[in-house]
Formats: sequence, C-alpha cells, structure tokens
Amino acid sequence: MCRRLPAPKRAALTPTVTAPLIKPTPTLRDALRAATRSRHEALDRALMPPGAEWTRDHYRRFLRGTLAALETIEPAVASILPDFTPAGEPTRAVRVRQDLRALGDGAVVAPLGVPDLPDQAAALGAAYVIEGSMLGGQHVAHALVRDLDLADGHLTYLRPPGVAIGPRWKAFVAALDAFGAAGGAAEWRAAEAAADATFAAFAEAFRREGAMR
Repeated sequence: MCRRLPAPKRAALTPTVTAPLIKPTPTLRDALRAATRSRHEALDRALMPPGAEWTRDHYRRFLRGTLAALETIEPAVASILPDFTPAGEPTRAVRVRQDLRALGDGAVVAPLGVPDLPDQAAALGAAYVIEGSMLGGQHVAHALVRDLDLADGHLTYLRPPGVAIGPRWKAFVAALDAFGAAGGAAEWRAAEAAADATFAAFAEAFRREGAMR
C-alpha cells in the first residue's frame, strides 16, 4: 500500500504595495494657465471661429487691436522687466506698425489706458499673456500664409526676424517659474490677476477694432 505524500504548502502571498502617486508641484505657469483658461479660449473662438478663414481686412483689424493693447502694456511691462524687449530689437508695437503699413493701413490706432502693473508679479502676469501669444501666433502666421499667401514682410510681428520663438518662450517660463517658486501666495494672486486683466484688455481692443467675429 502506497503512502500518500502530504500536499506541499502554498507559499504565503505577499501583497503588492503600490507607491502612492506623487503629483507634481504646480508651477506659476500652471496657475496662470488655469486662471486664464476660460477667458483665453473665449477670445480665441471670438477671433477665429472653427472653420473660418482669414481675410486681409480681418488680419488688418487683428493687428490694429493688437497694437491698441501693446502700445501701453508693452512699455509698462518693460519698465519692470528690462529683458522683456531685448536691446537692439524693435518693440512688438513697432513690428505691428510695420505690418499694418505693409497692408496699406497707416491710420492712427488709439491705445488703451495704461495698465495697473505695480510690481514684478503683475508684470510677469502680463508678460505671460504677450509671450504666450507670440508662441500661439505661429499657428496664426501659418494660417495667414495658407489663406492669404502673405509674404514675411507682412508678418514681422508674428514671425519677428532673428527671434527664436520656442527658445524664447522656454527661457521666459523658466524665469516665471523661478519667480513663482521663490514667491508666496500674494505674488501668485497678483500675477494671476494681471494675466486675466491683460487678456481682458486684448479682448476690449479687438472688439473696438472690429476683429471679433
């Protein structure tokens, strides 16, 4: 008679421990993007609804609205952030005027009121909108070439000669987030408020110049 061997003992199962997900620390750039998302998206839709094509008149009105906002916002930011308009480069407003003249529009554009930018945090909030618009402007420039076959001489604001838009944006974001890491809640709130107000100023300028669709 054969002896039945005892069944082998099962090894105890060791529960798998999953490390908790660590959320990345929000940066000031993240906060500005979140604070302005709804206003930014609404402005983009009003300027260029899905499926719409650019016309020369719409582009001209877009430039006039841009100039109306930049005329006061750009120098206000540059007075606090010296590197905002690097030495030797034409200002953004100057480039917009060049593009308007190339389109045959030399009429005076009335600027908006001077923005309230009392400190570096507010200046960075406003700069975030303007620098970001240059990055997004590359898509606008591509659409303008596609729809209107415009030459570079009509696009010096959106495609500034000698300016590497991508690296410039990365350098700005690095400086923005470094400021945010060293600052506190008050600085973040001031930057968010200024960014939101800057989007509102551009919307007002575009509406006044008939660039909204």
